[in-house]
Formats: sequence, structure tokens, C-alpha cells
Amino acid sequence: MATQEIGQETELARASAFLAEQGIAPEATGVYPEAAILEAIRASGWQVRITGSEDDWYADVGEERGPDWSDDVYLLASDRDRQSALLKALDVALLWLDRDAMREFLDREARERLGIGGEEVRRRRSAGEYDEADFEPLYSDVLRLDSLAAAAR
Repeated sequence: MATQEIGQETELARASAFLAEQGIAPEATGVYPEAAILEAIRASGWQVRITGSEDDWYADVGEERGPDWSDDVYLLASDRDRQSALLKALDVALLWLDRDAMREFLDREARERLGIGGEEVRRRRSAGEYDEADFEPLYSDVLRLDSLAAAAR
């Protein structure tokens, strides 16, 4: 399973725009109706889960992409505020769960880090060609790109 943990600081521009497109606006207090957010996420075909407790919330937004759990892609965010955790996960999911955007990002990262394109990373991943010994100095980059390749399928 490819999982991307989201940093604590994010602008939430994508999430705000997505919610506005769905006709969801914050209340006068600045808080969005959580049920409406969850409904919009699920209507997009994604799964969402919020866990934790007061001052320690975690939100996962993602999708199952294949028969094996390792094909799944979930974005995890955390915050002291429940809604902030949810909005952060949604914000990054809107970028990462867009396969075209993911493929462009993978291609750019692969060319910068390994000097090969994203399609080649995906081909090598499928063929089982990545071996720690072969990529010793770049292995952490290969692992990162490997998870991106799985998400970009």
C-alpha cells in the first residue's frame, strides 16, 4: 500500500475549491459541516476514515486500486483539530489521487533522481528489477519512486 503522510502545514486551497464546487461552504464560525465533507469525499469514489481523540486526530482519504492491498493508495494527515486533519488529507488527496498528476510527478521525480522516466520506473517495478544491492546509493529514492509508481497505476 502506498501511503503518503502529509506535513502539518498546508494551505488547503484544493480542499476549499473542491468543497465549493460541491456547494459546501463553511458556517459563520468557519467550520464546514463534517457530514457534507464526508459525503462529497465518498461521492468522489474515495474512502475516508477519521480516528483519534481530542487533540490527536488522524484522517485517511484514499482508494483501493487493485486486488492486492499493496495497490491501495491512502493519504494520511493529522492535527489537533478533527476537521483540520480531515481537510488536510482531502487537500493532498485531490492532488495525489489524480492519476495524471501522479504520473507527471513520478516522471519528474524519476528523471531528477534516477535519470529515467516514470514509465521506466513502472516497467522496472513490474519486472521486479529493483534490488537494494543494484541501487545502493539511490535505494531510498528507488523505494520512494517505487511507491509513487504503484500509486500512479
